[in-house]
Amino acid sequence: MKRSLKKVALLSTVALSLTAGISSVAFAGDPQDFDFLYTNSSVSLRNGDFQYHGETEGEGSDLDDTKVYSYIYCDGVLVTTKSDNDPEYSQIDYTYSDPPVYDAEIRSSHYVYNVLREKKTKTTSDIY
Repeated sequence: MKRSLKKVALLSTVALSLTAGISSVAFAGDPQDFDFLYTNSSVSLRNGDFQYHGETEGEGSDLDDTKVYSYIYCDGVLVTTKSDNDPEYSQIDYTYSDPPVYDAEIRSSHYVYNVLREKKTKTTSDIY
């Protein structure tokens, strides 16, 4: 009986040591160093055409990916959606030249992702 108690105690100690080692490894590399550096949505009128632009730039040692997803509107009607994703900087450009247009709008969703695919989001918009 005394011998089996020693085995149980030894196995319990080993199991606790392994568990403590695994949990300390899991939390040691918590990749939270990622954020937005710059976000923008803009629409302008150039030579009779509406120029739409959306961009996302990320920063941080744990940054894995950026994405911009933009909705393009003319006179309140959704014309198209555009998106781009790249590791540090993503952008969309779109030209609309079908007159007459009274107002133009862009709404963009911006995303940055870390190595675990956790994300942060922002939205921007512009109306001409």
